Amino acid sequence: MPTTMKNTTVLRGRDPASHPLSIVRIEVERLFGKYNYILEDPPGNLSLSSPLMILYGDNGSGKTTILKALFYLFATDWEKENISFFSETSLGLFSVFFADKTKVFFTRKDHDLTGSFKMSIERDDESYELVYDEEGEDKSNLEDKGFIEKISTLNLKLFFLRDNRKFSSNILEEDGFETERVKKKLAAKKNLELLDITKFLIAGVKSSMRPKTAVRLSIKRAEDWLRDRALALADIETEKVSNIYETIIEGIMGSSVSEAKGDEKGNSLEDLIEKLKEQAIRSQKFSRFGLMAPFDRQKIIRLLESYSGLNRDFIVKVLTPYLESVNARFKAFEEIQAILEVFDDRLNNTFLQDKRISWKVRDGIKIISDSEDELPPEYLSSGEKQLLILFCNAITARDKATLFAIDEPEISLNVKWQRLLIRSLLELTEGSQVQFILATHSIELLSQYNENVVELDNLLEVRDEG
Repeated sequence: MPTTMKNTTVLRGRDPASHPLSIVRIEVERLFGKYNYILEDPPGNLSLSSPLMILYGDNGSGKTTILKALFYLFATDWEKENISFFSETSLGLFSVFFADKTKVFFTRKDHDLTGSFKMSIERDDESYELVYDEEGEDKSNLEDKGFIEKISTLNLKLFFLRDNRKFSSNILEEDGFETERVKKKLAAKKNLELLDITKFLIAGVKSSMRPKTAVRLSIKRAEDWLRDRALALADIETEKVSNIYETIIEGIMGSSVSEAKGDEKGNSLEDLIEKLKEQAIRSQKFSRFGLMAPFDRQKIIRLLESYSGLNRDFIVKVLTPYLESVNARFKAFEEIQAILEVFDDRLNNTFLQDKRISWKVRDGIKIISDSEDELPPEYLSSGEKQLLILFCNAITARDKATLFAIDEPEISLNVKWQRLLIRSLLELTEGSQVQFILATHSIELLSQYNENVVELDNLLEVRDEG
């Protein structure tokens, strides 16, 4: 790797207790019969984890194979594709170490490089195995001694963007369509595009999704994610409550007189008027994505500003709990709002040029041209599809332990986009349990995150030279 690279960003030191399924070490032996690697970030310290690991090595050194091995090792359906990969790949050992001390191993006997193999997982002081004997003809060759069940309990979500831009995941069917119901609905509408996706999901084939299909499903997952969270938080119709309080205030103004002293927190009527004005402004931010309707506070504010009676304390005591409940709702939506702002700003202000993305709870994700026409996802370029796939799935993966493997993220991206892609993905997943493992030759990515680059140094050559 060039020595002239200048480091601009270091991402290390995550607490293993809050990121237990971050990968801290990968050991590879006899890959293609000639490569031994120990891959860790940072080297020699398994008590730290990083949200980003970048694999760098010469062409043919095995970067893509390592990413595939990570995906198939933890994809728990164990269909023929998993078996074919491990039985046909020239590999002696593949070991993955997590921050919580869980270890998962792929091994072969003696000097064999293809054919039969054994998997094992060590977790919670127990060990579970899976053995594949190539002498049989089908999946019955697997002898599962609790391995698949134990791997499943990790609940590790997987996303893999391959170098051919096909997209793989172990949660597409789980978090995507309600397949049978949607299949009937789409058939009635003759929506062949999405019918193909539904058939894909029902078939359970999770590793050959093309960008055209993947971008539609990724958009659908992101839309569902936002609606689910918005509905969970929006249990109060704020505007309806506001109308009720308008009626209460009007009634209070005609009631008995009391001396104005403010409430127990020292709030005066003037303080509450200012808070109402602040909330009206603040609500505009949340209405941008349809998380809540903008608050029209002008009627209440005019009533309060024009009131000259002595029931001011009574009004303050009635109004204060309402203002506090609205602030609590703002606080509940703040995290989602911040995520959506990053999504919107990075796509629309950093990447897209002649089109923009609009995302609201009710309307979903819309692609809008510079002439304000709505465009289908097929109108996106290959690079734009790739961005939307990554951004949508990065958001929906935030609340789960997730591994994102991306092979050559620079494909279809210009230099500017390469420079900003990883930064944007890390911003979208900040504070989450998402970890990115990339394989790249991009000088832009390597130089920006030099301290997170793990070079594929062949230890077998080192030993041979000694």
